[in-house]
Amino acid sequence: DTLRTFTVIVHMKSNDVPQAEVVGVTHGFTAPGQVVMVQPKKVYEQGFTDVSQMHQCQWCNETMNTRCEANASAGTHLVAGGICLLGACCGCCLVPYCLDACKEQKHYCTKCGQLVGVKKFLF
Repeated sequence: DTLRTFTVIVHMKSNDVPQAEVVGVTHGFTAPGQVVMVQPKKVYEQGFTDVSQMHQCQWCNETMNTRCEANASAGTHLVAGGICLLGACCGCCLVPYCLDACKEQKHYCTKCGQLVGVKKFLF
């Protein structure tokens, strides 16, 4: 029997409708009734920093510098709330929203555009 393994990437469009794309087919042989398990790929949450870095993409296997995007996270809101509760001067609680170091950093592959890693702020 011939084994066919399909690698499928699901893209979420702006209207939240999943778009599937077959990116590769592997041919091989297997015994009748044999089950082949494929390890799912995941987004890494450790080993990433606030700046772009070299990484081998787990989706397309390209070695590249990641593209970073900073986004406010629950940790950012917590720090801003803490500053506000401490009675800091008006507007000081907005400082965490202006500093990338107080935000979650998402790292993307520059070739395929997939999310490869996340550096969380606080939790």
